[in-house]
Amino acid sequence: MDYQVLGTLDFLLTRRLGVGLGWRYLYVDYRPSNQQFAYNTTTSGALAGFFYTFGGAPPVPPTASCSASPTEVFPGDPVNATIATQNFNPKHTLTYKWGSTGGKVSGTGTSASIDTTDERQRNNNVASCTQASP
Repeated sequence: MDYQVLGTLDFLLTRRLGVGLGWRYLYVDYRPSNQQFAYNTTTSGALAGFFYTFGGAPPVPPTASCSASPTEVFPGDPVNATIATQNFNPKHTLTYKWGSTGGKVSGTGTSASIDTTDERQRNNNVASCTQASP
């Protein structure tokens, strides 16, 4: 019968390189069928080592999604747009830029107001919400 009890505490030095410190207790009782010898030993003690992580899950890419409310309007009706972001580095400040190719947009943060007044009142007015990659 053999058994081992092992506990380690790991510290990451970089994203892939780390050091581990721990304690191990090992018991071995080897008795072959010919009974010529028996190997029965116990060892325990501290252990330390470096480790390198080769793989792992890739980082989750940042994403952004936008929405407008209400989703259907007549020219002149007010529209509010919002953007939601996920998985951006919290150490960096995000900057939001709102724009339009034919209307008036005002907003600097995660929400903006859109003026849908069109002096020319064209038929088949179209609006869309897009997001740019970081």
